[in-house]
Amino acid sequence: KNEIAAIIVEPVAGNMGCILPKPGFLAGLRNICDREGMVLIFDEVMTGFRLAPGGAQEKLQVQADLVTYGKVIGGGMPVGAFGGKKAIMEKIAPLGNVYQAGTLSGNPIAMIAGYTLLQELRQNPVIYKELDEKTVYLQDGLDKALQS
Repeated sequence: KNEIAAIIVEPVAGNMGCILPKPGFLAGLRNICDREGMVLIFDEVMTGFRLAPGGAQEKLQVQADLVTYGKVIGGGMPVGAFGGKKAIMEKIAPLGNVYQAGTLSGNPIAMIAGYTLLQELRQNPVIYKELDEKTVYLQDGLDKALQS
């Protein structure tokens, strides 16, 4: 108690086959963080904008305080970003005293690629429905094949 500043978690475990969390797990983390004054951070490097326009937060209905994103925001180009609640983001320069920079921060090619991808997703929300349907089809087919 009073020694842990934050919990960072992949809301959907990506490096072992995109495993969804058990119902209530993320909400439980959210409650612990609220109660103890800790920051809840979602690592959405793999899931951001892939599960829903609002990422895992939207799909799983749990809001993080900070979120990290990877190449998905750059249309596959090497880039990373983070965002979060206003009270935290105001601590980042130029408003606050926390300086952040990176070699590829704001790379114009990655930014236009990411912008283009996100615009395509916004203009064609059916992409998410089609992706969900293909996922179920693949899962059902694999389950059937592995049961044989």
